[in-house]
Amino acid sequence: MIETTVLVASIIGVVQVIKSAFNFPSRFVPILALTLGVVATTVYQGFGQEVVFAGIVAGLSASGLYSSVKKVAFNK
Repeated sequence: MIETTVLVASIIGVVQVIKSAFNFPSRFVPILALTLGVVATTVYQGFGQEVVFAGIVAGLSASGLYSSVKKVAFNK
């Protein structure tokens, strides 16, 4: 089973790569992170209600962690 912290860090990295490589609009980044979280947990752990909820938590955590750190560290 994959750890949630590794999953959140991976989602942050993949979202940033997609954002910079494909000129992805910033306003859709939380939706992208949420989708990646659900897909990643489903791929690694199978399908189930608990897995989908874990994916939602991971995706929302990834988007919140990145934006919060950015605001605190860079004061934007």
